[in-house]
Amino acid sequence: MSPELYVWKAPLPRDADEAEALVRVWRESSAAGADGAPAAGADRAPAAGPFESSDDVTWFSRELTGDAPPVWNPDRPATREHPDRVVVVPLEEATLQETLGEVYGLATKYDLVVYEPHRGAVNRPQAELAAYASATFWPHGAIRALLAGVAGAVIAGAAWLVGIPILSGLAIVVGLFLVVMAVYTFVHEGRIRLRARTKGQA
Repeated sequence: MSPELYVWKAPLPRDADEAEALVRVWRESSAAGADGAPAAGADRAPAAGPFESSDDVTWFSRELTGDAPPVWNPDRPATREHPDRVVVVPLEEATLQETLGEVYGLATKYDLVVYEPHRGAVNRPQAELAAYASATFWPHGAIRALLAGVAGAVIAGAAWLVGIPILSGLAIVVGLFLVVMAVYTFVHEGRIRLRARTKGQA
C-alpha cells in the first residue's frame, strides 16, 4: 500500500501521536479505507470525524487536483465535489518529490496541517516559516525593514515636495505604506522577542 499524506485545518495536533489519533478516529467514524486509496485530493468518506470544516481545505483540494478556477473566471464552480475537512493524498514513488512540493506549497498558502504517517511527522508549514522568519529577523531582517521604512519616508517626502497631481499622491501612499509596514514589523518582532525572553526567565 502506498504511503499517504493527510491534510486538514483544525484541530491542531501537538505531535505525531495526536495526529495519528485524530486520523484513527476519522477512519473509524467514516469506515475509511474500505474501497482502497482515493484519488489525490479526495476525501475517503463523508463522515466529519474530529476535523473541522474549512473553505481552505476545499480550495487546497481544488488547486491540488487542477480544479481551481482560471484567473479570468474566478467564479467558475468546481467540476467535482471536494472535501472541506480532510484531504488524503496518496504518494507514488514516480511523482513523490513533485507531490510533496505541491502539497507543502499549498498547505503553506492555506495554513493547513500536513501529517505524514509513514514518517511520523506532523507539520504546519506556514507557522514553521513564520517562526523561522522571526528567529532570523535580528539583525539582517531588521536592517532590511529599516531600509524599507527609510526608503518609504524618502519617497513620501520627495513626492510631497514635488507636488505633481495624482502621481505625487500615489507616491505618498506607497511611501507611507512602506513606513507603516516597517514600524509594524519592528513592533511585531519586538513583541515576539520580549515574549520569548519573559518565557525564558519564568
